[in-house]
Amino acid sequence: MNTDKNDIKKNNESVGDAVKRFTEMLTAESGEQFFETNITSHTEKLKTYKDEVGINYNKNSKEKTDGEISSIDYSRIKASLFNILLVCYDILAVAFAYFLALWVRFDGRISQIPREYLTPYLEFIPFYVVFCIIIFAGLRLYKSLWKYASVIEAIRVAEATFVTGVAHIIFITLLVMRMPISYYIFGPVIQFFLVLGVRYSYRLYLIIRRRYTRDVSSLKRVMIIGAGEAGRNIIREINRSDEMNEIPVCVCDGDQSKWNKQIEGVPVVGGRESILLNVEKYKVEKIYFAIPSADKRTQRDILTICSQTHCELKTLPGIYQIANGEVDLKDMKDVAIEDLLGRDQVKVDMQEIFDQISGKVVLITGGGGSIGSEIALQVSRHNPKKLIKYCQGIQMASPVEAHSIPEPWDMPGYTDKVIMAAGAFTNGSSIELSCDAPIRSPYVAFMQGGLTYEYGKLGVLKAICNMEI
Repeated sequence: MNTDKNDIKKNNESVGDAVKRFTEMLTAESGEQFFETNITSHTEKLKTYKDEVGINYNKNSKEKTDGEISSIDYSRIKASLFNILLVCYDILAVAFAYFLALWVRFDGRISQIPREYLTPYLEFIPFYVVFCIIIFAGLRLYKSLWKYASVIEAIRVAEATFVTGVAHIIFITLLVMRMPISYYIFGPVIQFFLVLGVRYSYRLYLIIRRRYTRDVSSLKRVMIIGAGEAGRNIIREINRSDEMNEIPVCVCDGDQSKWNKQIEGVPVVGGRESILLNVEKYKVEKIYFAIPSADKRTQRDILTICSQTHCELKTLPGIYQIANGEVDLKDMKDVAIEDLLGRDQVKVDMQEIFDQISGKVVLITGGGGSIGSEIALQVSRHNPKKLIKYCQGIQMASPVEAHSIPEPWDMPGYTDKVIMAAGAFTNGSSIELSCDAPIRSPYVAFMQGGLTYEYGKLGVLKAICNMEI
């Protein structure tokens, strides 16, 4: 009880001290400093904690983070530097294009250019250059990856040249003076080739470097079946990719109008009948089937020919890649047995079939062939009762012990129960009729012996009759 009173007294004193301190803080001239000191103290603690967490995080992921940041920064710096250089080149190219137009107009002599034309050119060209850079940026000429420059980039350059060329004609004529007709014609043309040329020169350099610096002898030689859009895209990707250790050497296509011509520098050497000959001629190691629009029959016929070459075969899944623009090497797959059917694969509900034949005697014609034997095997997996009846029927046809009825039993040395119709099997002679079978899927009986053909036939007939009971 005294302890509780002491605790209460201490708590009251603590509360009193706190109130007293708070009152002094409010009345003192340093109250503002008090708040400032406390806030600063908490801020420093939070900063210290944050730094500690950051240190621990950096210890765990420092290498990865530094590597990613440095890689990203390097790529961005490289891209920015390339764009700056490209803008500087465009400034010079645009200005130089119209100067060349004047130079051509006056027989290629700078001294022959009249001052009355040279002065307006020099006055107007700085404004025109700024206008061109704005138009180029608006048409995304500085956003393209010129490593993959294509017709789309050329169209953009043509659009930019047309817009800037028309503007040049209008403004220099209205605001400065009328220039010679050849100036208006040659200026945009020269500008187009100067602006486009530097962009495509990078891609041309990469193509030439790849063609003449890589070791062709170590690359896998590829034949393309199909000289259409899909085949062209595959050839282009093989030629562009640095990771592909392949080289397209020939193309086969059924369209005779494409024979003896080239696609992306690869010759079209003939149709399907020349596949085997050209595989040997060009030492082909891999074949791409790139006709996604081919029907199943055509696909089967061509792939059957290709399978005789012992080359690695790849095919496109279907025509939808063409419509979606998704034809790519990643879409290629290994040739499967379904590709050789000549039709769409039929999905069979096996359980429904087994339910229909369960407990019935099934006659399979052509059971000795590959298809018939497979059907017999599948049917035999689902009828153990008939198997037992068959073996019992063989026993009934025996000249001795015909009244005995064999039943499945656990025979020593076997994991499954076994039914054995010994029949006349007494001395181990192979001519004595007998039948035995393990009771497991597939439910198949092993029958042997028989004094004569007629006797064996009689045993089989007896066994079948017993199965129907």
